[in-house]
Amino acid sequence: MNNRKALIAIAAATLLALAGCGSIGDIYGNNPNTTNDIRGTVSSVDVNSHSIWLTNTSGNGSMLSSGSGGDVRIDYDNNTRVSYNGQTYRPEDLDRGDQVAVRVTQSGNRLVADNIDVTYNSTTSSTYPNGSVNAPYNQTITGTVRSVDTSRHQIQLDRGSGSTIWVDYDANTYVSYNGRSYSPQDLERGDQITITATDTGGGRLRANNVSVTRSVSGSSSSSSNSNYATVRGTVRSIDTYAHTIQLEQTNWMSGFNGTNGAYLTIQYDANASIDVNGQLQPLSGLERGDMIEAQVQNNGNATWFANRVTLVRNVRQ
Repeated sequence: MNNRKALIAIAAATLLALAGCGSIGDIYGNNPNTTNDIRGTVSSVDVNSHSIWLTNTSGNGSMLSSGSGGDVRIDYDNNTRVSYNGQTYRPEDLDRGDQVAVRVTQSGNRLVADNIDVTYNSTTSSTYPNGSVNAPYNQTITGTVRSVDTSRHQIQLDRGSGSTIWVDYDANTYVSYNGRSYSPQDLERGDQITITATDTGGGRLRANNVSVTRSVSGSSSSSSNSNYATVRGTVRSIDTYAHTIQLEQTNWMSGFNGTNGAYLTIQYDANASIDVNGQLQPLSGLERGDMIEAQVQNNGNATWFANRVTLVRNVRQ
């Protein structure tokens, strides 16, 4: 009789313990991590912070608080697998412009990629990654200088939201500011810059040229440059006679703190060109829906003049 009571007591204690294990997450608010699916286009891969920036995103999950079409940072680790055409690759092999479907685990304020499926390869070749062998591609990077390592010939760039990236430079890299040329060693912590860089493979980037959009120094040249800014937007229309481009869904990357999402009309010179993957082409080739990034100067009376225009995404791709 006593043995039976003991067995009943042990069974009851076991059931209570199991029930406690099942509810402890709810009691303390530590619910298990949730898994979501996100689709988007690769904007950049930061091999230093092990993160991927996606644009034009869609999917489920509270991290998409900005709604569809916003930019989302996704972290990856050594267990993250990239799949394409039945083969497995690394996250570092992703190219800008690749369209991906990502299964992510949401842990607090972080999204960690479990696996990534490439649904569209942005390279022209059927092979992946990198298209043809050792084929470099160019990209534009905007951010704030965090440091310059003159011994390793590298610039550390803070892209915001906790994302940093190292960019190599060499003797051919030139820095422009207020119409004058400088060397990368002249850059200062806090300078806002735009870099045109070439992917040299292995997740490394080499700066071809650096444009300073705002200098951190307190000199008069810095204050005179405060009317420079970098804006990204989608082409709504282009008037080749008036030499104007109307942008929508604008996003001010640096400089003047304009209203994001608003319409903006910028002027350009008759001889101006647009940087398309490192090659200069006529601005007249722009189409409605193309996404561009422009370094602009405020000429007063809310008039903006484009000093430099770079194609971010072709609407036909």
